[in-house]
Amino acid sequence: MKRSIHIVDKAGTVRKSESLALPIYSVIKPMIARVVIELGIDLDAPVNTWIGSQWLSHPTIQVKHLLNHSSGLRDYGHLPQYKNAIAASRRVWSDEEFARHTLLKPLLFEPGTGFSYSNPGYWLLTRIIENQTGLTLAQALASRLFAPLGMHSARLVTGQFDDTLHWYPAEWVWHGLVIADTMDLVRFMRSLPENDHMMNARAVPPQPPWIDPHYGNGLMIEPGVRFGHNGTGPGFSASCFRSLESGFCGAVIMESETQDAAMHALLPELVPLSA
Repeated sequence: MKRSIHIVDKAGTVRKSESLALPIYSVIKPMIARVVIELGIDLDAPVNTWIGSQWLSHPTIQVKHLLNHSSGLRDYGHLPQYKNAIAASRRVWSDEEFARHTLLKPLLFEPGTGFSYSNPGYWLLTRIIENQTGLTLAQALASRLFAPLGMHSARLVTGQFDDTLHWYPAEWVWHGLVIADTMDLVRFMRSLPENDHMMNARAVPPQPPWIDPHYGNGLMIEPGVRFGHNGTGPGFSASCFRSLESGFCGAVIMESETQDAAMHALLPELVPLSA
């Protein structure tokens, strides 16, 4: 089984490491959010400042709503049309097709009044990054995040990205798919300022092992306990979290299609065996 794990303690001492570059799926979200924030983009600005109405016809959605999934935009992962297209090995949807199934549909609620996880919202953030920088997403991530942090394994991929997933090209992940090893995921998570992880955070419905979960600026947060993100997709489960209790930071990527499998493997590793 393909598996990658990297755990460091508060002092940065490596406690465990088996690093292999594998797909991280939604763990890209805090990376996208970090680039948006470091570009100095006004989080209160309407998304239509950068995005034309042919993509988004809801002028009240602001950048902050995309970052914390409070935009009311729909997702595509549960749609029968999406699942059927992948199962039948049809061509990847164009941007227009993704938008027709999600961004151009009526909102689930007024922006800022609810929570609904939206991958299309993060695609809009990638478009904002590209429009703001004049770079492709791959170039922006490489120049503004991966290179400065020394994340040498990390790269945005296209087409077939794993020899066991020939039927699932990377473009089915609309906001982009990154391959990275767990050492680089930990390097990224440790680079985030600890004191601003609650910025733009909102409470979300609880589910085990979360007691008081929040989501803000690309981070899943248990206030005072941990912050990070999970990612699940065909073939793999990924998780990277920083513990506010122990100071440990770790990441796991493993072959599994079970939701949050990597998180359940990771969380016990963030608890020190001794004081």
